[in-house]
Amino acid sequence: MRRKSISLLLILSISISLLGCGNKNTKDSKTSSNIDPFTIETSNKDNNNSLIEESNDPNVKTQSVRLYTYNCIDDKMTYHDENIKVTNGALVKAIVNALKTEKDKDTLTLSSNVTVNSAKLENDILSVDFGDNFINTMNLGSTSELMLLKSLVNSLGYNFNVSKVYITVNGENYSSGHILKTDKETFSVNYDNCVEY
Repeated sequence: MRRKSISLLLILSISISLLGCGNKNTKDSKTSSNIDPFTIETSNKDNNNSLIEESNDPNVKTQSVRLYTYNCIDDKMTYHDENIKVTNGALVKAIVNALKTEKDKDTLTLSSNVTVNSAKLENDILSVDFGDNFINTMNLGSTSELMLLKSLVNSLGYNFNVSKVYITVNGENYSSGHILKTDKETFSVNYDNCVEY
């Protein structure tokens, strides 16, 4: 009887330990994951981030994204879908680089010196840490800065299917001459008054 009890306890403890160590697959891939800006990040937003084609370089993929840009002459936030090159799966970096490219001469763009340090996707918030040149190279008035940030936040928010983007600069809260964010204060994604380019 004692052997049966010990055997039963042993089988029960092994079963419990195997269940505890099992691989938990969840449908929500956004619960908490660090995103190195050099690691692939995906979104389920209308299959918008599907890969379009393979490049000759296995580390470079072409991916369809939606970019939001601000036309300062027409005072309009516009959006357009574009195929961009994503190197080593760095979608955040690829989107930021795409926003450095002028759509037309009246479109506000990010400085070519802007760098991404890291990114993290957690629940409904994408956190992106930029290098110090993010603010130093802007030199914009308050409205232009706000609209450039809106184009960045909307572009990242749409492609990562999140409603909030937390921006830091070298790990510090976003702080410019016009905008000061407190600890963990996010920018909200807002598609109001955005029109197709």
